[in-house]
Amino acid sequence: MELIETPFDDCFLIKNNIIEDKRGMFVKTFSHSFFNDFGRCIDFKESLYTISNKNVIKGMHYQNCRKLVWVSYGEILDVIVCIDKKSLNYGKVFSTVLNNKEACLYINKGYAHGFKVVSDIAIVNYLIEDNYSSEKDKGVLWNSFNFDWGIKNPIVSIKDRKLPNI
Repeated sequence: MELIETPFDDCFLIKNNIIEDKRGMFVKTFSHSFFNDFGRCIDFKESLYTISNKNVIKGMHYQNCRKLVWVSYGEILDVIVCIDKKSLNYGKVFSTVLNNKEACLYINKGYAHGFKVVSDIAIVNYLIEDNYSSEKDKGVLWNSFNFDWGIKNPIVSIKDRKLPNI
C-alpha cells in the first residue's frame, strides 16, 4: 500500500496492493497497521456498499466521521468538498476517478462526499468510523459548490435533491 497526497492535508488516496494472474485478482484495501504507521488510528464501526447505475450522482453526504471509500466493480468520479467553515479549504473540492484497480480514498471529518457513476454499474464500498445515525446524517446539495460534474441530466435521489446548499 502507498499513501498518495491530495490537495487536502487530511485526506489521502491509498494505492491498493493488487496481485493479478490468470486466475483473477486479489486486492488489499485496508490495513490497520498501515493506517497506524501514518498516524491515523481508526476503529471502523461499519462496512457497507452501494450498487449504482451509470449517471447516478450520490451525495454530498457527511456524518462527521472518517471513512474509507473504494470501488470493487466499475468506475466512479469521486468528489469531496470541505464543509468546515473554520478551514482555509472551506468550499474547495477534490475529485478523482476510482475503480477496482486504482486506490482507496481516505476522507477525514469536515468533508462531504459524493460520486458520479461513470461505468454502466459501480459497486462502491465504505468503511465508516461511526455507526449510522439518522440524527448525524447530513449533506449539502450536489450542485451547490464550484464543481463541474460533466453531466446535464444526472439521476439524483429525491432526498439528495432536497439537501441544503453548502
